[in-house]
Amino acid sequence: MMQLTQFSSAHLQAWADYSGDFNPIHFDTAVATKVTGNDDVVIHGMLAMMGLKQASPLPAGNEHWVQWQAMLRQAMPLQRPYQIVSEKKPGSARTRTRLEDLNGEVYMSALTQPCDVPVWPAEGKRFPLDADIAKQKLNSCQHQFQACSQAWIALDALMFAQYVQEHGNQVFHEDFFQHLGPGCADDLADGKIVVMQTTHSAFFCRALQASVNDMTFHTFEYAVHTTDYMQTGNGMVLTVEVPVWLDGKLCFIQRIGLMLRQL
Repeated sequence: MMQLTQFSSAHLQAWADYSGDFNPIHFDTAVATKVTGNDDVVIHGMLAMMGLKQASPLPAGNEHWVQWQAMLRQAMPLQRPYQIVSEKKPGSARTRTRLEDLNGEVYMSALTQPCDVPVWPAEGKRFPLDADIAKQKLNSCQHQFQACSQAWIALDALMFAQYVQEHGNQVFHEDFFQHLGPGCADDLADGKIVVMQTTHSAFFCRALQASVNDMTFHTFEYAVHTTDYMQTGNGMVLTVEVPVWLDGKLCFIQRIGLMLRQL
């Protein structure tokens, strides 16, 4: 299966307004050129992933959970048409999907497959989110981004936004600054540091295959856990995990790979 897709500056602005991700590589051509080598701003990874998720057929069967994982292979220039290609071998429970330009150069690749029910430690801090507010944000996501009609895709977008808006700065101060030193704070404020997403995974229960409109829950809780630190020559990489409990039951885990780079 193949489908064409293209983005505009209006799409970038809409996603930034929803998520809080105003990384300059998406709005400042000079910064984007310095970081990626492209002569154009680049598309948010989470924005580009929406169509990739929607085009990924979910595995049939009785497995209770599904894993969707993607690798962001290179930055995607805005002013370029792309196509989404989905492939599945007969008899396989796995589906491979990729986002490429019209010359076949791959920018993002994804794998969808059934997975075991994950186990999350009972201890650790959880953050409550008012159920009505969560439903409002999920509905807003579905309304603004047509590819987010399935509950797991909208929830994935919501939790990324929740992380960026409520916890991103904490991660910078407690983790990035600890590894890179206090001067990192001034570099971040001056735009001398950029953060780029490298990988993304969503683990979700089968119930989240339903439409956003069919979601019902009375309590909403999540946690934020950072791991897999690795310092590089001019920055560091880490993984952020965000599990979600609806009505006290674990139903979703988001895993985000991030790379911090000093310009």
